[in-house]
Amino acid sequence: MKRFLFILVLLIVFSFFFSQVTSLSSCYEQWECSVWSSCINNQQARTCWDNNNCGTESNKPVQTKNCYVIECEEIEVQDCTTTKGCSGKQGCFNESWTECIDIFPDDNCPIGTCSQGLITEECYCGAEIFSSDYCCENNYQTTECIESCEENWSCSSWGICSNGSQTRTCSDLSSCGTTEFKPSESQSCGSCTTSATQNCTTIQGCTGTQTCSGSQWGECNDIPNDSCPVPLKEIIVEVKPQIIQHGQSFTLTTLTDEGTPLINTKTVYAGKTYYTNIQGQLILNAQKEFTSVTLTTTGYATKTVNLTIESIECGNNKCESPFEDYASCPLDCELKELVITTTTAETKIETILTVKVTDSQGNPLANVQVTYAGETKTTNTQGLTSFIETEGIQDITAKKTGYQTKTISYSSITCSEGEQRDCTISNCPGTKTCINGIWSSCIDIEDQCGKEDSSTTTVLAAIFVIGVILLIVTKTVAAK
Repeated sequence: MKRFLFILVLLIVFSFFFSQVTSLSSCYEQWECSVWSSCINNQQARTCWDNNNCGTESNKPVQTKNCYVIECEEIEVQDCTTTKGCSGKQGCFNESWTECIDIFPDDNCPIGTCSQGLITEECYCGAEIFSSDYCCENNYQTTECIESCEENWSCSSWGICSNGSQTRTCSDLSSCGTTEFKPSESQSCGSCTTSATQNCTTIQGCTGTQTCSGSQWGECNDIPNDSCPVPLKEIIVEVKPQIIQHGQSFTLTTLTDEGTPLINTKTVYAGKTYYTNIQGQLILNAQKEFTSVTLTTTGYATKTVNLTIESIECGNNKCESPFEDYASCPLDCELKELVITTTTAETKIETILTVKVTDSQGNPLANVQVTYAGETKTTNTQGLTSFIETEGIQDITAKKTGYQTKTISYSSITCSEGEQRDCTISNCPGTKTCINGIWSSCIDIEDQCGKEDSSTTTVLAAIFVIGVILLIVTKTVAAK
């Protein structure tokens, strides 16, 4: 029985010692992960990679997890736009928005089936304004199709005072055919006393004053700070995408200077008139012949927005990025440049060579074919791939569609005097230096790395001593 206990204790001590030694000599996984993606279909994902390329996944972090997006709270209601483009409401049910429902049955939206109410130009349909090709039922359509127009009057200077009055001519630059906001074209005048003043109406239709000089009334001057004419605000316009392909749809958003949507902003593009929706937005189809959009709305200055529209014509000696590259149009676009950098990590058995491939701006490139010492591998999302270092001078070649093939010469032995290279020793970062044309051994950087291993070694030594003591005690007991 005593001999059995002795053998059992001995096996336990040496099994523990052997497992600790084995764990110290094995490769230490060092995982790094990208940030979690957005929550899509109640799932989030990320990519993880082992910087030490151990080839094992015992400590690999999870790359997917469940998630849940709370869109709203119960009893909450908000405005929305139906699938047919009409104003509606939607409520919150089970923390998600319900379908948008049209709750305005009398707004003639959506417009019914056409009978005799086809609109052929911009006009009024009931209280709403529509562009061409809309259908308006007879009971909604106005008797006369009136084009929406904003009067823009311009007047000449006042004429010579004759028989107690003077005149001027005013014309509507918009040619609306209405005179609701037309300024006065005549005013009283006559001989006056020098330096006398009187009220008058300016060219902009504002109240002003004029002074008598040489028995004649002078020019009518606007009274300052009377908010007339009303200063026009600026329409803030956002266009997405900023570079548009011919035939591609783009979104135009009109905002106030406070960032709120400008609704029903009149928008003229390619000879047609449109109006922004309740979000201040409008989706248009880009045409390369028309590169500007004109916007007008009451109280705001007319705004013209210039568009950048690319026709995407391969063979016009212009690389129209981001729509063209070397792969799609080699006639217009040049091959991009690849950049190769290397680092090494030393183990007790071999040296691991890690190759990183980036573009000229330093951005990592995935799916690059890298060849070293006759072996070809593909870079991951971090632009990295690894090989077992081969002695001597070898070429490292990187290939990727749309990029120039890049080749550098890599030497595992010869080097330039004083050159330094990153390396790893016992899973800790280090450096090696070129001395007399040959790389030195990897030297550990002064840091905390590896000190835990020293502590572990001390613990193992203590365990071994305890095991020996137990052995001696057991034999002594057995002898008695």
